[in-house]
Parts: sequence; structure tokens; C-alpha cells
Amino acid sequence: MQSPTMQPINATGGMVIVSGRPTNMMNPIDSVITCLQKYVGFGGRASRSEYWWFVLLTIIASVITGIIDAILFGIELTDPTPITWALQIGIILPSLAVAVRRLHDIGKSGWYILIALIPLAGAIVLIVWYCTDGESVSNIYGPVPTNIRGDNPGNPGTQYIVVEQPMQQQYQQPMQEQFQHPPPGP
Repeated sequence: MQSPTMQPINATGGMVIVSGRPTNMMNPIDSVITCLQKYVGFGGRASRSEYWWFVLLTIIASVITGIIDAILFGIELTDPTPITWALQIGIILPSLAVAVRRLHDIGKSGWYILIALIPLAGAIVLIVWYCTDGESVSNIYGPVPTNIRGDNPGNPGTQYIVVEQPMQQQYQQPMQEQFQHPPPGP
């Protein structure tokens, strides 16, 4: 099966036809904005860049809030960490939603996130799945993610049409010829 790439093809009427996986990765700010806007959006798909930028920036935010808690309340294990807890409570739903959407991108049900309950092996399996490239065609969870937040800022009137090409031309041609010729008969 051909693995198409996201190549824009100019079409008339201000439309751009794109095919396959996105060639550009989502930038960190767009990733965070998208994940926070879809904070309970468990439907659809999320690209690898959307997921991993969000994970990285939440880790950085957790370290920063941990440092602030240590400065304000101390560094002992019994000292309170209210700022870190507030952050963790605030990002738990967006984190779950983007993780489920990431599983959808590789064609798996969001319920597979429960594999994380298996000690060590579950986390390893999920990390491998999160690193796996998504399906290059639409699946039951939606179209291929475009990594574009909102309208294209360069051309707000641009519409994107996803064209799927599941088979290569060399495989299509013999199949077409096979069905065009009638079988030899008496």
C-alpha cells in the first residue's frame, strides 16, 4: 500500500487538495492551544507533533510550578504543593483527551489507554503507540490531522480537501485491464 505524503495541489476556487500525512509538524503553541480548546474532545485524531509538544510543555510547566512551590512552601516531602496540584488537576482532562485522540490516529480505540494500568509493560506499550506514525488515510475516527489550527493564516479563504490514494497506479492498471476484457469463450 502506498504511503502518500501531504502534498498541496492547487485547485480552482481557492481550494487546496492535500494527500496523506502532514509534512509539517504542529508548532508548540498551536499544540497547547488546540489541546486546551479540545479539553474534553475525545473524538477525532491527534498527530504525533500535537501530542508530544503538549506533553513536553506540560512537563516544563510542572517543573516550573514545582520550583515555585519549593520556594514558597519549602522542599520537604511533607510541605504542601498547591500550585503543582492546581496545574495537574487543570491539565488532566486535556491530557487524557489528546492521548485518546493520539490512539485514534493509529487506528486504536481510546479504551486502550487503560493498558497504562498494567505496571511498566502498559506504559511501554503506550509510549511505543504514541511514537508510531498515524494512518495515512481516513479511519473510523476521522480524517487525517492537518496540523493546522483554525484557518490558514496566510490565506484565510483556503479550504482543504483530503484525497486518499490507497493503491499505487501499477497495481490499479492490471486490475482495470482484467475487468475490461471479457473472458475468452467458445
